[in-house]
Amino acid sequence: MTSGTGDLITANKGDSTGHHGMIRVDHNFSSKHALFARYMIDDGSSLVSYFGTPPGTYVPGFPVLHEARNQYLTVQYRRNLGHKMLNELRFDINRTTGMRIWQ
Repeated sequence: MTSGTGDLITANKGDSTGHHGMIRVDHNFSSKHALFARYMIDDGSSLVSYFGTPPGTYVPGFPVLHEARNQYLTVQYRRNLGHKMLNELRFDINRTTGMRIWQ
Protein backbone atom coordinates (compact mmCIF):
# COMPACT_ATOMS: atom_id res chain seq x y z
CA MET A 1 0.00 0.00 0.00
CA THR A 2 1.42 3.42 -0.97
CA SER A 3 0.84 6.77 0.73
CA GLY A 4 0.64 8.78 -2.51
CA THR A 5 3.68 10.94 -1.68
CA GLY A 6 6.76 11.39 -3.86
CA ASP A 7 10.42 12.19 -3.29
CA LEU A 8 12.15 15.34 -4.57
CA ILE A 9 15.63 14.44 -5.77
CA THR A 10 17.90 17.25 -6.93
CA ALA A 11 21.54 17.89 -7.72
CA ASN A 12 21.35 21.67 -7.35
CA LYS A 13 24.04 23.16 -5.16
CA GLY A 14 24.13 26.55 -3.49
CA ASP A 15 27.02 28.97 -3.22
CA SER A 16 28.26 30.11 0.19
CA THR A 17 30.70 32.75 1.40
CA GLY A 18 32.18 33.62 4.77
CA HIS A 19 34.16 36.52 6.16
CA HIS A 20 35.77 36.43 9.60
CA GLY A 21 37.68 38.96 11.67
CA MET A 22 39.08 39.36 15.16
CA ILE A 23 40.68 42.15 17.18
CA ARG A 24 42.43 41.41 20.46
CA VAL A 25 43.98 43.83 22.96
CA ASP A 26 46.12 42.87 25.97
CA HIS A 27 47.39 45.58 28.30
CA ASN A 28 49.28 45.29 31.58
CA PHE A 29 48.82 48.44 33.67
CA SER A 30 51.27 47.10 36.26
CA SER A 31 52.43 43.76 37.61
CA LYS A 32 49.10 43.50 39.49
CA HIS A 33 46.54 44.91 37.01
CA ALA A 34 45.81 43.65 33.48
CA LEU A 35 43.09 44.17 30.85
CA PHE A 36 42.12 41.87 27.99
CA ALA A 37 39.54 42.57 25.25
CA ARG A 38 38.51 40.60 22.16
CA TYR A 39 35.95 41.32 19.44
CA MET A 40 35.11 38.70 16.80
CA ILE A 41 32.80 38.99 13.82
CA ASP A 42 31.65 36.25 11.47
CA ASP A 43 29.61 37.14 8.36
CA GLY A 44 28.28 34.42 6.11
CA SER A 45 25.81 33.96 3.30
CA SER A 46 24.59 31.04 1.24
CA LEU A 47 22.30 30.74 -1.75
CA VAL A 48 19.96 27.83 -1.15
CA SER A 49 18.31 26.41 -4.26
CA TYR A 50 15.07 25.50 -2.48
CA PHE A 51 13.57 27.28 0.49
CA GLY A 52 12.01 25.73 3.52
CA THR A 53 12.72 25.19 7.18
CA PRO A 54 15.28 22.37 7.25
CA PRO A 55 14.37 19.82 6.21
CA GLY A 56 11.04 21.55 5.46
CA THR A 57 9.02 21.75 2.29
CA TYR A 58 11.15 22.50 -0.74
CA VAL A 59 9.78 24.32 -3.78
CA PRO A 60 11.93 24.24 -6.95
CA GLY A 61 12.66 27.54 -8.68
CA PHE A 62 12.53 29.77 -5.59
CA PRO A 63 16.09 30.21 -4.32
CA VAL A 64 16.69 31.94 -1.00
CA LEU A 65 19.76 33.87 0.15
CA HIS A 66 20.49 33.15 3.83
CA GLU A 67 22.65 35.80 5.50
CA ALA A 68 23.99 35.67 9.05
CA ARG A 69 26.23 37.76 11.30
CA ASN A 70 27.70 36.51 14.57
CA GLN A 71 29.45 38.94 16.92
CA TYR A 72 31.31 38.13 20.13
CA LEU A 73 32.78 40.62 22.62
CA THR A 74 34.79 39.73 25.73
CA VAL A 75 36.34 42.17 28.20
CA GLN A 76 38.31 40.92 31.20
CA TYR A 77 40.01 42.75 34.07
CA ARG A 78 42.43 40.83 36.26
CA ARG A 79 44.03 41.88 39.54
CA ASN A 80 46.73 39.96 41.37
CA LEU A 81 45.82 39.93 45.08
CA GLY A 82 48.97 38.26 46.29
CA HIS A 83 50.44 34.81 46.56
CA LYS A 84 48.20 32.32 44.65
CA MET A 85 45.16 34.66 44.54
CA LEU A 86 43.61 36.46 41.56
CA ASN A 87 40.50 38.58 41.26
CA GLU A 88 38.93 38.46 37.81
CA LEU A 89 35.98 40.33 36.30
CA ARG A 90 34.75 39.20 32.89
CA PHE A 91 31.99 40.61 30.67
CA ASP A 92 30.75 38.84 27.51
CA ILE A 93 28.19 39.61 24.82
CA ASN A 94 27.22 37.18 22.03
CA ARG A 95 24.92 38.39 19.26
CA THR A 96 23.62 36.33 16.36
CA THR A 97 21.41 37.64 13.57
CA GLY A 98 20.13 35.89 10.50
CA MET A 99 17.75 36.68 7.67
CA ARG A 100 16.37 35.28 4.46
CA ILE A 101 16.20 37.26 1.25
CA TRP A 102 13.87 35.87 -1.40
CA GLN A 103 15.42 35.87 -4.86
